Order: sequence, then C-alpha cells, then structure tokens
Amino acid sequence: MPMIYNVIIIGASKEGLGLAKDLSKQNPALKIAIISETLDNIATKYKLDNITYVKGTALDLKYLHGAGVVYLNQTTAYFGENIVVATGEQAIEDPTLVGNFVHYSTQDIITSTPVKMAAVVFGKDYNTINDAIALSRKFKYVYLCDETNKLETLYQKQIFARYDNIAYLPRCTIKQYSLSKQGNLESVELSTYETLNCNAILVSLGTHPDTDKLQSTFIKKDKNGYIIVDSNGLIPGLDNVYAIGKCTKYNKKTTQAVLNMLKNKLK
Repeated sequence: MPMIYNVIIIGASKEGLGLAKDLSKQNPALKIAIISETLDNIATKYKLDNITYVKGTALDLKYLHGAGVVYLNQTTAYFGENIVVATGEQAIEDPTLVGNFVHYSTQDIITSTPVKMAAVVFGKDYNTINDAIALSRKFKYVYLCDETNKLETLYQKQIFARYDNIAYLPRCTIKQYSLSKQGNLESVELSTYETLNCNAILVSLGTHPDTDKLQSTFIKKDKNGYIIVDSNGLIPGLDNVYAIGKCTKYNKKTTQAVLNMLKNKLK
C-alpha cells in the first residue's frame, strides 16, 4: 500500500514553502511532501525531518476514494489527504532572445554576470522601471529599452533626476547581438540601428501563473491561466484540494484561508 501523506504541496513557491514550514512547526508528526522541478537549494534551506522533497513535475491530479493522487507520469504517483497547488508564477519569455546572457530576474543577472559593465533592460510595465533601478546599483550603465513609449512618464518621475546611469530608449526592440569568441555578449543592435555595448540582457515583460504543465481536467483556469478557487481556496469540485499563492488570482486572501483551514484540521 502506498504512503499517504497528510499534505502534498505542488510547487516550491514562497507561499507553498511557507505553508509547509508553518504546518510542520505546529505539528512535527505530519507527513508532508513538496513536489517541484525547481527544488535546487530549497531542501537545505527548509530542512525539516517530516518533509519529503520530490524533484519532478506534477502533470495531473485527481481525488479518488478519500485521497488525492498527484501524477508525475503514468507510473509514478503520490497520495495525500490534502493537496495544495502552489506553483507560483514565472516570467514571460521572449523566444527571439536566447543565450546564457539573457536573464529574467534581477537576482539572476546580478549573481551570474561577472563583469558588470552595462545591461540592457527590455520591457514595458511598471516592474521594468524597478528592474532598471535595481541593476543601476550593480552595473556601470543601464539602458532601459521600451518597445512603446508607455514608460516615459514613470521614467521622468522615478529615474530621470535620481539616476544618471540609466538611459531611456523608447520605441525600440533588440534586433540582434554580437558575441565574443568565448561566446560572451559584447553588444546589441536595436531596431533603431543604435548599437549598445553591454554584457547582459534582462527581459522584463511581466509574469504569468505557472500552471501550464498541470493539465488536470479537474482544475479550471481563467483565460489568463489563474486557477479558479472559492473563497476558502478550495478548487471547486474537488475535496481537500486547494490552490494558494500567485497561481491564483486572489492569492493573499486564499493563501491565508488555506493556512488557517489546514492548521485547524491537522493539529
């Protein structure tokens, strides 16, 4: 007979890890499993004896005969009394930009770029402004490329008079880039035919819920990919199956509701 966990958490988002930690501290006897393809150093950071870390991708889930079943493939499944989907969100990628010099988070670009000469930030929303400011503290120069000119007002208010190492370039996109013999980025050419010397690119096009791979017929999503839940964080039509965090549209409210509910159930 397979082991039945008290709680299975799908995804290693901040909300999912926080839930596991809170439940484990309240009741160390609980059997908790976290399933994620991006565990990395999480197992070390959240090292608790009653948490099982499974590196893999949850592709489907069902609730059968009083237990939830999470399928990683046709032959591998995990069983839990309670299932919590906490896959979080992921960056919107640009398929035309590829290479180890293309990044999708400020933390990634800061830690992985050895020579911080200049960076190009390509995006079109409020977070793009924040990303440019964050990089300006680590790079000698930052080019803020806006494919429209929607960021101009924000640039004037938040950057122009405060940061002299950030240049705003409206109505342009990245056309192509040049690499060194070692494969490192040396420069990018914009659609305006301007060439920028730089050694890193940050794509800041926003985020979307990381729910694409979970294709369960029991889970309903809205047009933007957010998992639909009720006011208590329950997925309609499934017993004891929840979704929390940024994979749902109303993440703060549902995250707290699910935490309170599970704490009461699993004392």
